[in-house]
Amino acid sequence: MTKKNLNLVRIFTYSVLFFSFPFTALTQWIEISTGAGPSFYLNRVMMINSSTGFIGSSEYNFPDQTLGKILRTTNGGLNWNVVHSDSIEYFDFHFFNSNTGIAGGGYYSFYGKMLKTTNAGLNWQDITPIHLPTNIHDLKFIDENTGFASGYHGALKTTNGGMNWFESILLESPVAGFRCRMHFVNADIGFLTYKSGLIYKTTNSGSQWTSIRVDQSSSFREVDFTDQNTGFIVGDSGKVYKTTNQGLNWVSLNVGTNSGFYSIEMLNSNTGFIAGEFGVHKTTNAGLNWSAVYNNNQKTFLSSYFLNDTTGFISGSGDLLLKTNSGGVQGLEPLSSEVPRSYTLSQNYPNPFNPVTNINFSIVESGFVNLSVFDALGREIRKLVNEELRPGSYNITFDAGTIPSGIYFYRLSNGTFSDTKKMMLVK
Repeated sequence: MTKKNLNLVRIFTYSVLFFSFPFTALTQWIEISTGAGPSFYLNRVMMINSSTGFIGSSEYNFPDQTLGKILRTTNGGLNWNVVHSDSIEYFDFHFFNSNTGIAGGGYYSFYGKMLKTTNAGLNWQDITPIHLPTNIHDLKFIDENTGFASGYHGALKTTNGGMNWFESILLESPVAGFRCRMHFVNADIGFLTYKSGLIYKTTNSGSQWTSIRVDQSSSFREVDFTDQNTGFIVGDSGKVYKTTNQGLNWVSLNVGTNSGFYSIEMLNSNTGFIAGEFGVHKTTNAGLNWSAVYNNNQKTFLSSYFLNDTTGFISGSGDLLLKTNSGGVQGLEPLSSEVPRSYTLSQNYPNPFNPVTNINFSIVESGFVNLSVFDALGREIRKLVNEELRPGSYNITFDAGTIPSGIYFYRLSNGTFSDTKKMMLVK
């Protein structure tokens, strides 16, 4: 066999290997169809553990028939089964333990409905209070007895685990179909989103509520706090605000889009996700900067639920559920199956960067590859790649949101090749 033919065989063999074996963390989001139906909105996703979770959904055909489904997974969100369906839109869940939980929903803005399960969501029974005055968009429990349910008309409160409910706040000018949502930072202090640039705050566990004007016109759709003082709200037209004094003052944050937001979830004081029209954004520096981590100009994303810093779900329109196992950040991505002529490590781009940059590299032979980041003192601060790779060209995203500004170095090595380059993080 000639050298030319041997090289052709080598290229063909590596190409087959490249496409025949799975890579880890090829993309940051797995797209899942739950089977609810292509016209269904997945209004809320929540997990009670790493395996079992629920989705409240609806197919909205007002004033004609409206359909709603509750879906359940027992394998970490990969497959879903319908466990309940009727003519009600379902929006939220609260589970007291692994078996007992309640679901809230309603029909448009006319009436609400509550269901209860005692067997981990396999069956649901109607526990709707008589003359429930509002549909239920959000359920928040402070303990096993005290909880709140918010909807079109305002918020209700229970002190006996949801058996009975009474009015906590009645909004003066409710908007048909508007989804008020809540967050309680402790047993006494809570916030409720609203329209016309307003939110509401209670400091006595819902006995009284005080309006706070954030701006003149925004409709705010979700609120989340990382501690008693620091919180975020999101709304229409790309509006995101942050407070550091328990809601007394709010500062506008620039996400870089005018698309509306429906959901915000802060995983800790620095890291969080915003979901809304056409995509998902992530911050790793407490909202100072946001990066688009998923785009889809045909979908609207309505809710998120993260089990930890890396594993989470985001639900949206058109029966689309997203799952990430990498914290929503792009993992190792193969760029080409062609065997490169030589090992290469490219300069990161952009450079300088804040806080995300890309690094491309090429591997000639199969083997164990390490790509690590070091600070100016030579201390390793991040392993970006540490695994067996096959020949080809790759891209890796480095998110430096949790480290300070400065000069850093990244080194690629595989036993026979090593190269180091410098990059600058500027915050």
